[in-house]
Amino acid sequence: MSHKRGYKPTRAKGEKLPEGEAASIIKAAILPMCLPIIIGGVRVGAFTATEAGAVAVVYSVFLGLLYHELDGKKILAGLKETALSTAGIMLIIGAASALSWVLTKERIPQTLTDLMLQISPNKYIFLLLMNVFLLICGMFLEGNAIIIILVPLLFPIAMQYGINEVQILMVIIFNVSIGCITPPMGTLMFVVCNETGCKLKDFIKESVPFFTVLIVELLLLTFVPPLTTGLVTLFG
Repeated sequence: MSHKRGYKPTRAKGEKLPEGEAASIIKAAILPMCLPIIIGGVRVGAFTATEAGAVAVVYSVFLGLLYHELDGKKILAGLKETALSTAGIMLIIGAASALSWVLTKERIPQTLTDLMLQISPNKYIFLLLMNVFLLICGMFLEGNAIIIILVPLLFPIAMQYGINEVQILMVIIFNVSIGCITPPMGTLMFVVCNETGCKLKDFIKESVPFFTVLIVELLLLTFVPPLTTGLVTLFG
């Protein structure tokens, strides 16, 4: 794609950095580049994803003050924006939790399990239908709401089909992740476009190759169980 569009490096091939420039670049970038390493602590179990976000915020504020790019006014604006965003998400989660409780109280998961088993005894048909359903839901609903509402419905059905619990949850999470960047209501899609100034139509057009790869990966996770259960089986 870079070759087709004629993207060129900022320096000619073989051109070396001026003396001392590499050291100055590293010096300026070393502290910001530590941020991914700190967030990477979630990969080694040092903290959860939520805690990693909190650590990243604290470290980013520290860097902002250190480089004199943050002041009290900007911090207050950030806190206000965070409060509004969090309030909106919590309203969605609260409503989703209430709906999930009602569905469980009315024994909807058990009814759906019986219905699905009557429609098809084949677990792969169930997995295919579930993927299509979740991808459509991801186009219109927020990811946390999907998990809270649909996991209690889909998980019992998957257990009746004998699907490994790790696999089914990985497939659900992967579906929700795809939904976050899927038009027309992908939450991460709007965040990226808002922060970068990219138009939605341009984002969607450029994302097509990546959507294709994600769908292929989803099918592999769905129909090749060792990809999700291999490590669990090996170390379990």
